[in-house]
Amino acid sequence: MTKDDLTAIVRGLTPVLKDYMTVLLAKDRGLDGGPGPEGKEGKPGRDGMPGIPGRDGQRGEKGDPGEKGKDGTHGRDGTLEGASILQLDERTFQLVRADGSALGHMKFSVVLDRGVYRATQAYEKGDAVTYGGSLWIAQRETSEKPGDGATKWRLAVKAGRDGREGKQGPQGLNGSKGEKGDPGRNFS
Repeated sequence: MTKDDLTAIVRGLTPVLKDYMTVLLAKDRGLDGGPGPEGKEGKPGRDGMPGIPGRDGQRGEKGDPGEKGKDGTHGRDGTLEGASILQLDERTFQLVRADGSALGHMKFSVVLDRGVYRATQAYEKGDAVTYGGSLWIAQRETSEKPGDGATKWRLAVKAGRDGREGKQGPQGLNGSKGEKGDPGRNFS
């Protein structure tokens, strides 16, 4: 209970206590007098404090069954039982249900060696080619030649410089004597 609540209670009880005290003091002074005239109707009192919450009521009777709903449309088998994965090309795979319907496909941009660059071929993202002694990887679909400011290729391995020619090695040992050969022919 707050201080404001107590103040409100005391203010509400003050007139009642005043009347009670008047009656008690009158008894001490003399005999009770006869009933007095009926007083005017008082002002409505203040609302009381909220009471303790009540308990839940008993469970009601079971209601009547509802109307039957409409039939829904037939759905697909939601399981992946019997599903398989098909490889469509070197990078693309498809997930297929047992009934043959496709669930979707996945494409991976893995690096695939396409050999030496050919100007007549189109390359996909992830294709790797050698050009000018270096290895290049396509960053997106392109027919552009790698190197020299090409933006659709990334240099993966740069060609090194040619090494110096080595020194002459020492003379090797003479081998063992071979077997005697066949006699020669005379062409005279």
